[in-house]
Amino acid sequence: MRCRLLLSLFAIASLIFGLGTVAAAQAVTRSLPSGRTTFRHLAQYDADIDELVAARPDLARRITLTASSTEGRRIPVVEISAGVDRRDDGRPTFIVTGLTHAREWASGEVAMEFAQDLALRYGRDRTITRLLRRVRIVVVPVVNPDGFVVSRDGLTAKAKAHRTNCAVADAAEAAQPCALRSGVDLNRNGGFAWGGAGASAQLGSELYRGPAPWSEPESQAIHALMAGRQLTGMVALHSFGGQVLRQPGFRGFGTLPDERRQARLGRAMAAAAGYSSERADALYDATGAQEDWSYVAQDALAYTIELGGAGFQGAHTSLVTDQYFGHPRGGGGVRAALLLAASAAADPAGHAVISGIAPGVRILKLERSFVTQTSPVCTAGFTLDPCPSPMAPTSLADGVHSEMVVPFNGIVRWDVAPSTGPQDERAGRHTSWTLRCEAPEGFLLREQTVTIARGQRRNLGDLCR
Repeated sequence: MRCRLLLSLFAIASLIFGLGTVAAAQAVTRSLPSGRTTFRHLAQYDADIDELVAARPDLARRITLTASSTEGRRIPVVEISAGVDRRDDGRPTFIVTGLTHAREWASGEVAMEFAQDLALRYGRDRTITRLLRRVRIVVVPVVNPDGFVVSRDGLTAKAKAHRTNCAVADAAEAAQPCALRSGVDLNRNGGFAWGGAGASAQLGSELYRGPAPWSEPESQAIHALMAGRQLTGMVALHSFGGQVLRQPGFRGFGTLPDERRQARLGRAMAAAAGYSSERADALYDATGAQEDWSYVAQDALAYTIELGGAGFQGAHTSLVTDQYFGHPRGGGGVRAALLLAASAAADPAGHAVISGIAPGVRILKLERSFVTQTSPVCTAGFTLDPCPSPMAPTSLADGVHSEMVVPFNGIVRWDVAPSTGPQDERAGRHTSWTLRCEAPEGFLLREQTVTIARGQRRNLGDLCR
């Protein structure tokens, strides 16, 4: 274990050195991958993804989520990976999100530039080329398209400061434009710990948690995206503050069982970006964030990066270009921090690996059901405040699942999340994956349970017999 840890530290140090060399070369021009010098509108995010997919169909594909926004807009998502359409590779997923809060324009810009950077430099940059062969990177530059349209296209200061989505509180609000609706803070609407500290039950509050956990279609779409993959890492981009924030997101969570692992990577990311590294709960409490769920449900290395610069909107150069590349003599900026996080997500020492053999083109499915708990909420109804009856958490049926096709050569390697999540691990409970092998026609050939820990590799032999 000590040898593996030393190798992981060596890999991080080598990556920082390599990224510093790349950053030095790029600092000469300080030109973003897209060449942009102004903030995008929503249509330009869609156009850039379409252009990326058309130019590199072997490397990029658009993902259609399970739900559209409140007002029916598509949430733009692009996946970047070598051989992106393969279904037999068993690689884990790393996710980057932006514009959860509508007014934080730079967060979407940095996310989109990162996607374009990966595609442009694949085959030319050794670090990126190796990375995209080991992990799938999914970028969601605009989680909140409705709110972003209000903020980006608004003419007043109030419109530009819009933060929430466009949810309505009642039928009367449905006739109002988004800027006049109550809205929901999508960063407080996730199921895990929903309704706790740092979230408001008051309609119209910028921190309003929504009427129920995952009540918003945008939250449901991101939840389904994460739950349908072997997610081993994620970064949610926000602005502003210049911080790399690690789990936990609220003080009631307590000390993490893997605090040292989280802190080590957080410090490396912060050093690269030129930011501070902190536990998220050291700043303030926030419950209902998707980062918290991804950690609890899948043991993913989940971070929030608050981009540097002054203000939510302003000069594109200082809020985007300077943050993306960092100081010319620094560690490579947020670009380097994201590459470090993606590299950690690709490292099998941080998750688990299932291997075995099976006839080619058989379908393997991995599933795990569990309960996600909210914070203590009103037993008489979610939205009553103050609560007239005793408080109790609500248990939500939840789960994660993914599948892969057995390669033609019959040799399976599947990078997966540990079967026991951090909460169960802390409580001394051990949970298992259910692994199914099916024929292409859908017939079940074999079913077995698999218990596997972080850093463990299990060869299960014949997976289908």
